[in-house]
Amino acid sequence: MSRTKRVSMLLVVLVAMIAGCAGMAVAQVPVTTVSNTAMQVDAGTAPPAGGGFEVRLKDWEFGAGVDAADLVLRSLVRSFSVPIAAQLQRVFVRMYDASTPPLYSRFSSAVFVNVPVSETV
Repeated sequence: MSRTKRVSMLLVVLVAMIAGCAGMAVAQVPVTTVSNTAMQVDAGTAPPAGGGFEVRLKDWEFGAGVDAADLVLRSLVRSFSVPIAAQLQRVFVRMYDASTPPLYSRFSSAVFVNVPVSETV
């Protein structure tokens, strides 16, 4: 297999990281606006009734009972603002439903940004 074809396949796999939760899916998580302090993200679909989206710095330990240091936010709406703490920021987004305990999608959507951050004085 040629290098170009392998790279193309890898890009397709990365773009196709689909989160499946209770019959719902999040295909792409576009960044709609970005500043040096935050990025506005649109999940591309409404959350399930009573559910939402969880954003973490690492692609593991998702869950309602896991409030580790890598938890960025939980959002009950489709579009939300994610704070930027470093020039190279990477976050992972998963959808969850309203069951008890919540069921999380099997896969994450990864969001990467590279922007200068504001300096605190």
